[in-house]
Amino acid sequence: DAFATDVNDPYGGIEVIDPETMTSKGIVVDDKDLGAYTQAIRLASETVGYVITGGLAIASFDPMTYAVINTAFYMTAGFYLPDFSIDESGNLYIAETAFGGEGIVVTDGSGTKLAGPVAVGAPPSSITFAGYEE
Repeated sequence: DAFATDVNDPYGGIEVIDPETMTSKGIVVDDKDLGAYTQAIRLASETVGYVITGGLAIASFDPMTYAVINTAFYMTAGFYLPDFSIDESGNLYIAETAFGGEGIVVTDGSGTKLAGPVAVGAPPSSITFAGYEE
C-alpha cells in the first residue's frame, strides 16, 4: 500500500492563529490548492511565504492575500524534503536528500539555483541560522 493523503477534506493546509486573541482564522490556504499536505512553513517577507508540500516540493504563497504563487517552486529529486530556511536576503537554503546529490541547495527568491548541493556529510535533516549580536 502507498501512503496517500486526501486533500479533498476540509482539514489541511495553512491555518492562521491571531496571537492577540488566540483564536484561529481558519485554514487560509487549502492543501488542495497547494497540491499536497503541508509542513515546514517559512515567511520570506510580507508578500512571500514558502511551505513544503507532500514532503517533495516547496510551494510559494502570498501571506497577505493567501494566494498560491507557485506549487512547484522547488522539487526534490530525492525521496523526501525535510526542511529549509531563509536568510536575510530572501535566499532559500534547502535540505536536499537526493541520493548522490544530498546537501544544502541554495536558491534565490525566484528559484534560481545559486549554489549546491553543498556536501555536509550525511543527508541534511534540518537547517537554521545562528545570529550573534555583540
